[in-house]
Amino acid sequence: MRIMLKSLLKQTVDKVYCIHLERRLDRLEYITQEFKKYGILDIVEFWPATPSVDTCVGNNITTSCSSFETACATSHINIIKHAKQNNFKSVLIFEDDVRFEEEVFTPGYADKKGENPSKRWLKSDPVEYLYNALTQLKKIEWDMFFLGYRLPNKLTNEEINYKEISKNIFQATNIYNAHAYIVRDTAYDIILKNSPIGRRAIDKFYAEYISYKIRACCIKPMICSQLPGLYSDNAKKELTNSWIRKNIRRFYSETSWFLEKEFYRNNKRID
Repeated sequence: MRIMLKSLLKQTVDKVYCIHLERRLDRLEYITQEFKKYGILDIVEFWPATPSVDTCVGNNITTSCSSFETACATSHINIIKHAKQNNFKSVLIFEDDVRFEEEVFTPGYADKKGENPSKRWLKSDPVEYLYNALTQLKKIEWDMFFLGYRLPNKLTNEEINYKEISKNIFQATNIYNAHAYIVRDTAYDIILKNSPIGRRAIDKFYAEYISYKIRACCIKPMICSQLPGLYSDNAKKELTNSWIRKNIRRFYSETSWFLEKEFYRNNKRID
């Protein structure tokens, strides 16, 4: 029986939000189709992104964030503030360039000729991985759960405090990017009390401070990335996808049993 993302999310979180800057019609067109594809458009509430201004909060030009970073952080913080005010147990926050990944990395295998082809990347169902991870999540204590992330490749597992929790979950610090994550009410206060608005980009705040203070977990493999080619107001450039496969490959999980069965039948193990 196929797992439906809509029912899965409704059982897991109180609200699903997508931060969207109203003037970016290209992003609205894209994300509408992406949510329709997975049958969740009608349960997603589009949260108007805070527009950027020329300076950071309080016109403090000594802050280490840009106006776009301040606006982005404000949007995320306002959702969490809203969640706390409404006594939501947990909320899922998307940004409007999120993309569900439909390939999984399978290490250590080659085709019959002994080569290492693109077959290392197999088609997969991100909803299946999410279902497995959320089932495992019920058995542990956690505060934030990232469906998409970027952990610096230059840092070792020891340096990011990597800890494998279960087959599809690991805990870590230095978790960058905030395009797809669930936050529980257990994390609301520490986030709001130490709000990064006007001081730090939201993902840097999560990565460099919050992840050290709470139980921040990630799904493996990563199931949410960001659509390459879209212009980012925050980064002031088009996004690339070089980091996406690096993170999926670094933090892979075993493929599902039906993928394994077909793949192992036609391929051989290599060292």
